[in-house]
Amino acid sequence: MRLTNPIIPHISPYIRIIYQTAVFMMLLMAEGTAGAAAPAKNDLSTLPTIQLKVGKLSFKTYLATKPGEQTLGLSNIKDDEFSAQEAMLFVYPNVEPLRFWMKETYFNLDIIFCDQDGKVIAVAANMPANQAPSSSQIPTTPTISAQYVLETKAGIYPWKVGMILPLAGLAARQVKSKD
Repeated sequence: MRLTNPIIPHISPYIRIIYQTAVFMMLLMAEGTAGAAAPAKNDLSTLPTIQLKVGKLSFKTYLATKPGEQTLGLSNIKDDEFSAQEAMLFVYPNVEPLRFWMKETYFNLDIIFCDQDGKVIAVAANMPANQAPSSSQIPTTPTISAQYVLETKAGIYPWKVGMILPLAGLAARQVKSKD
């Protein structure tokens, strides 16, 4: 799940990081005041999908292209609702600083950051699940400048920095399809 702010996309990436951190902290503080509403989660059946082939594996990949989808990510998706042959790809129009957290996740994830050409530039392997919504110790990735971020169940594939995933041009196709 990405910490995001769709309201101020035009500001400096560094100011955006400061803003995202402040929003993150406010969310943590507000959790104690939350009601008993059902936890929010993406309805995976409504997201567009692609087949992403990596080596000998093929992943049914859900595309998170809208800010709301990106903010929820795989939060509150149970282990039995997401198979080892599925992935979520966060698609951004440009390379930008991104940081992901593991709030309300039910299984460990590998989080793969890619540049505009689909080249893997960083891997946050085996990020631990975190089901305690009130925890102040929610695991987060480092901030990485990327255009695509892929999430898979941890340990499914030996992701390596430098490998190329077939993602180049996907962001442009997604923007065009929204017109």
